[in-house]
Amino acid sequence: MHETFKKFSREELCGPVGPVKSRVMTAIALIEKLREDPTVDLAHHVDKVRNGFKSQNRYAEAGIARLGLKGDFGEYGRRSNDLAVWGPKLMELLRDVSSARWNEAMEAAHAHLADLWRMIYSTEPLRPNFGIGAAAAVVADLLAQAETYGTAPVFASCLVGAKLELRLGIDLPVATVNAPDRSARDRSEDKPADFEVGDAAVEVTLNSPDQKHLRQCETIVRDWKREAWLIVYGRDVVAWTKKIAERLGADAGMVNVQGIEVFVGQNMAEMGRFDRPATIDELKRLFMRHNERWAGPTEAPTVVL
Repeated sequence: MHETFKKFSREELCGPVGPVKSRVMTAIALIEKLREDPTVDLAHHVDKVRNGFKSQNRYAEAGIARLGLKGDFGEYGRRSNDLAVWGPKLMELLRDVSSARWNEAMEAAHAHLADLWRMIYSTEPLRPNFGIGAAAAVVADLLAQAETYGTAPVFASCLVGAKLELRLGIDLPVATVNAPDRSARDRSEDKPADFEVGDAAVEVTLNSPDQKHLRQCETIVRDWKREAWLIVYGRDVVAWTKKIAERLGADAGMVNVQGIEVFVGQNMAEMGRFDRPATIDELKRLFMRHNERWAGPTEAPTVVL
């Protein structure tokens, strides 16, 4: 079954440039559910209302913990996972597995999927072009490189974390975007955002305006009674600002929407006293901090220095 499963994964869970993150994460969650409920019928597992199967986030978190995975988990594979296409094929393949060998087959499937997940993050390092322009332009170029590898969200979060540490002279808990303790299930111990600094909650997202982060800003301001800092692509600042004003009304003033390129780059220029060689030195110090403190634990791409 192992070789058959590998063939299935190559054909159904991978695209032209390698494993498709949303499909692999959904497959990890589905195999986790099948460990508990070995019903070989996709309709039995599918949630007809949501884009996924029943309790997908919970099983994704369990699979992540079981396999010790790191990286940018996104929506736990619920978006654009094409489950309706490859799910029936997986179930058909599993019909040949005997009950006596079920657990063994699930172990093998999970091990293979974990390898695919780690492959997603085994990317070439990012290479800064210090001659491209101001500090913000250097940051923008690195984010563009990370986009080509599919690692821009986790790199952006880690870069903001490293920047906050340098600028404020503190150490922050190293955590990836959408880590398991940031689930959507209203648990009291959930963190309000990627980073908590003083009375502020700092959230990083490279998405266009979406309901998830609008709800999160509302929760930070109205429930947590904190100031929210939403760090997004510079090109999306106006759109996010408009949506937050529509959502929060008078409370929108408690949400600071910043373009990540300037949010990171301006501080480096200020720390370099707007002297270009000194600013480049500060950028190098930032990237070293990212490499040493953040890249390893989160499997974010490193920056060549």
